[in-house]
Amino acid sequence: MFDKQSKAVFAYSSEIVTALTRLIEQGQAAGELLPGDPEATGWSYFSYVSGLGMINHDADDNLVREFVDRGCRIIGLLRRG
Repeated sequence: MFDKQSKAVFAYSSEIVTALTRLIEQGQAAGELLPGDPEATGWSYFSYVSGLGMINHDADDNLVREFVDRGCRIIGLLRRG
């Protein structure tokens, strides 16, 4: 029914995830991110952020901090200090 639109959205999403994947690979190589499949991590993070954008428009500061913390966990951001 929406085949053309679905393909366009997937192509656009894939471009973003490709860029995220490169950033994740660089972060892993630098020891800033935990090891793991960079592409799967990129899709997971992209999906998380996309979902938040659709459902959370008026989150308070504490909730936003929780969202950021969980996003960092998805990509394996190592906390220092």
